[in-house]
Amino acid sequence: MAPVIRVSDELYTELESMAVGFDTPAAVIERLMDAHRSNNDVRREPLPANTDMPMPKKSGRKKITETMALKAGKLGEQMFQGNLLNEAAKKVLVDMGMNSSSAHIYLYNFVAMRKGKVFKRGMKTEDIGIFLDFIEKRFGDAALAIAAPSLKLHIEYLEALGYSVPKRRALLNATQRKIRR
Repeated sequence: MAPVIRVSDELYTELESMAVGFDTPAAVIERLMDAHRSNNDVRREPLPANTDMPMPKKSGRKKITETMALKAGKLGEQMFQGNLLNEAAKKVLVDMGMNSSSAHIYLYNFVAMRKGKVFKRGMKTEDIGIFLDFIEKRFGDAALAIAAPSLKLHIEYLEALGYSVPKRRALLNATQRKIRR
């Protein structure tokens, strides 16, 4: 008999959002493991020291606009407060023209920032700035003081992977100065 594993409600919800059709959690995990194995088969060249984290090449997808990023922040806030489910929030962003995966990532990152937790998924530095501005304007310095360490953890995560992220580091420094004023 296969061992039984327990996962957090948050992780289960994330697995559920990645399901296709009538996938089981095991099928989703198998698909993620296959993707992980295929990604690790490719050797990555080190990035030049003066570059920001690269974004994946877009293939005919719509660009994520400032309006979409701000909407993701507003929807992410509703999710953070427990007033909106991930799938409903993601549908709003997809209806605006955002790719489903990007919508999931933006919502996940925003909620992580509000909780002060590390977020590991990539998004534009400018959009992280939009999230921070939204948090500061809507909830003040106390909420910004929770989000800033989240960005710091994100930067440390990327740097541990070998990425140089000077734009994100500058954004963090500017955010920390706002909090100290």
